[in-house]
Amino acid sequence: MLRIAVCDDAAFYREALAECIRAWAGLHGVRVQVEKYRSGEEVLLGIEQTGDFAIVFMDIELGGIDGIDTAVRIKELCGPVSFVFVTGHEEYFCEMFSVYPIQYVPKPIARLKVFDVLDKIVEDQRIFFECFPVKYNRKTVNIPLEEVFYFESEKRRIKSFLERDRQYVFYQSMNLLEEELTVCNHYFVRTHQSYIVNARQIEQFNSKRLKMHNGADVPVSRGRREAVERVCKELFMSKKLHAGELFVT
Repeated sequence: MLRIAVCDDAAFYREALAECIRAWAGLHGVRVQVEKYRSGEEVLLGIEQTGDFAIVFMDIELGGIDGIDTAVRIKELCGPVSFVFVTGHEEYFCEMFSVYPIQYVPKPIARLKVFDVLDKIVEDQRIFFECFPVKYNRKTVNIPLEEVFYFESEKRRIKSFLERDRQYVFYQSMNLLEEELTVCNHYFVRTHQSYIVNARQIEQFNSKRLKMHNGADVPVSRGRREAVERVCKELFMSKKLHAGELFVT
């Protein structure tokens, strides 16, 4: 699900943007959660209370904190996030680039322009900073998939291990997680009933265990050995893994 924030001090534009987003989502079969805010302060409070957004539509001229300053603060609070500035004032263009990646929607709002912007953001996020949203401590956290070493499950409790010693725990079945990761633009492979690994983070592979780049050892079950080896070889052939000592006996 994509969590999208819409921030504009004019109710007309908040509703118009929310309607365009929902129409785009219906057209593409994408699940979205749209939250509407009247000020930068409300957006920041919403993030503090409910967690990260993947996309933020932001008016620039707001009472209190302006849209650009709000976006700077959001980048400090959230994981990867894309901004769409909504304004009729082109003089703000240079300031907008301080919170890249950005898109721009002019006022008055055109539905097709919103559709185009959302198409581009979703594709860019899939390629450059694909995230997986999870509930952690009752908030939404967008986990950057390229930074994940592996997921480990104990019944329905899943722990994710990321770079910089970060860990997030959430509740989901491992089978559903595996299914959802198959549509992502990253190589995740199930090595065991209780483990799904990011193949790009594999340092060494033998018939029974994987060594990850964070030093962790992950088991490989007999029934999944062939699939793991196939993914590793695909990545090696595409030069997305270093040859080194990937395959060991």
